[in-house]
Amino acid sequence: MSLRLIASAVACVASLAIARSMTAQGAPDTTHHFAPFVSGGASVASRLPDGNGMHLEVGVVRPLGNGFSVRLEGARHVYGAVAIAPCLIRDAAHCYQTLDRRVAAGIVSAAYDRPYRQGSVYLIAGAGVYGSRRVATRYPSCDVGGPCDNATYTLEMRATQPGVNGGIGAQMPVGRVSVFTDFRVHYMLRTSPSGGPSNDYFLLPLTVGLRL
Repeated sequence: MSLRLIASAVACVASLAIARSMTAQGAPDTTHHFAPFVSGGASVASRLPDGNGMHLEVGVVRPLGNGFSVRLEGARHVYGAVAIAPCLIRDAAHCYQTLDRRVAAGIVSAAYDRPYRQGSVYLIAGAGVYGSRRVATRYPSCDVGGPCDNATYTLEMRATQPGVNGGIGAQMPVGRVSVFTDFRVHYMLRTSPSGGPSNDYFLLPLTVGLRL
């Protein structure tokens, strides 16, 4: 999924929801057991590679009463290739020069809302399963005084890890939809064998979304 596709999906859903809110009357409908939402925004990946990217989330929210709710979501994080130290990643034949990461996740979170002015603020925390795909690339190069290698080589590394997340957000009703924003920290737990290289990492997404 490209960054352009993510941005297009978010923009399309946002346009539909805003159009609905402009033609609807009254407060947001809270009679449904599950309220669908879509969200997205900027995201930062920390720890090999450190990169900036975007994310898209879709899911449902179920109110439980007394300010509590449960959120089920699927997320996709996409980051561009970033330069890495020479030979930080290598195999028997090559040293790789760049590395990018893409993460798909299924997450269950609980939120607690408190009214604030025209909307509410909330705390959110949860856990999920995160599938990471990292691709290291070696580009064509020429050794000084030596031969040139015009081929491009890639090395793919995949990992599926449990993770936890927590953050803070705010939401406000707009017609029959709710607009929300939150900032969360996702931490993927290390799953490599004892003595192996660490594969834990962080994702830090800043999210803006619409709940129907």
